[in-house]
Amino acid sequence: MCDVIMDKVADYLSSWNGRLRAAFLDIVILNESATSTNPVYPYSISKKLNSLWGSDKAPPLPTIYSSIKRLESNGFIHYNEEIKGGRVQKQLIIQESGFDLLDKMNSELQNLLADIRKQKR
Repeated sequence: MCDVIMDKVADYLSSWNGRLRAAFLDIVILNESATSTNPVYPYSISKKLNSLWGSDKAPPLPTIYSSIKRLESNGFIHYNEEIKGGRVQKQLIIQESGFDLLDKMNSELQNLLADIRKQKR
């Protein structure tokens, strides 16, 4: 019985970790689209995350594309397709609703961190 419960806990934590990483990736994509002075592409986000976290911890490019697709389907970002060097590249452009979402996500994150800090004391 105890092994079954521990397996359920492990499965739940694995799933929770994935959801947390997906939410954080959404914040990174929106923030980069909102603040970068250069055009933002999925590959440039991947390179940035690899340099910050290392290639063993950064999400793979297909995961980044999945997040972008989810954000785009909800109207938070748009992308322009460009052909460069014979390849199609998707330049990400944050929409007004994406700015609103980013503000709300940042606010929620700050509130959560403040609550955690209060509980630690």
